[in-house]
Amino acid sequence: MADPQFLFLKHKLIRDLWWVMASPGMLRSSPATESVAPLGDAVGASLVDASRGWLAGLDADASPLEAFLDCPSRKSTRLGFYAQSLVEYWIDACPALGATASRCGQQVLKHGSVVGSLKYVFCCRPTDARVRAALGADPTGEPAPGRPLLCHWEFSIKFFVHVPGGDADDLARFVGPFLHENLEARVATGARKVALSGEPDVRKWASRELAKVACPDRVLAIRAASVLRGFLCYEAGTCGASPSVSPAHGRGWAARSVDAMRNAAPSTTTHWIVLSKPHWLGPCRV
Repeated sequence: MADPQFLFLKHKLIRDLWWVMASPGMLRSSPATESVAPLGDAVGASLVDASRGWLAGLDADASPLEAFLDCPSRKSTRLGFYAQSLVEYWIDACPALGATASRCGQQVLKHGSVVGSLKYVFCCRPTDARVRAALGADPTGEPAPGRPLLCHWEFSIKFFVHVPGGDADDLARFVGPFLHENLEARVATGARKVALSGEPDVRKWASRELAKVACPDRVLAIRAASVLRGFLCYEAGTCGASPSVSPAHGRGWAARSVDAMRNAAPSTTTHWIVLSKPHWLGPCRV
């Protein structure tokens, strides 16, 4: 990554906190991803850039984040839940975002039945000009730092392996470790979840409960987006370019055997280390 700040972050938790916002998204806007509304990398970049002092302070004393993660509902060895808690901390505690109210895992009811849940839905009033511009907080071009902005983010961490062949934009060629798990299926799931916050009843609820809009006839729009971070791994010698995959996405490489791994990188200049899942996010110090 181009941002050198991670080189100076000593605490693993803070490097992971930095990574979940600074790392590039896996998708870019295209006809195949239009319904999932990928969050632009400029949002994460602006938040990280405006939060360098905050991150440095946490690196010196990580106790606020440690206490946040120590909650029983956030104690999990699963990588996805850990990353989810880190994003929740960004939303709840980052001064540059200026969140005033938030919900994580908010259930959506329709005719008395649960039809889904919103991963993160929050109201914020960011004052930093870069953050406001990236979020599109001032659509009229007139800065209004006190204006409430409702956001809905569907955030996921994924690791897929590319299978060569097929159509260039066949996202099903990026496969995960479980049956029927692939990037195409993840996009379809994300599109369904992103659409939930467009429901009139959800917008009314968020306007009253999160944005504290007093006028009953005033309903705010919710800016919904998907955030898919992680790595796409390719066999040595392949690239798997796709018009729906961000050119800046996290890249790894895959090998089908130990010999293929050795052939992919010179053994005289390459050193290997097996990392457990909790170390798969932020850059690792060895």
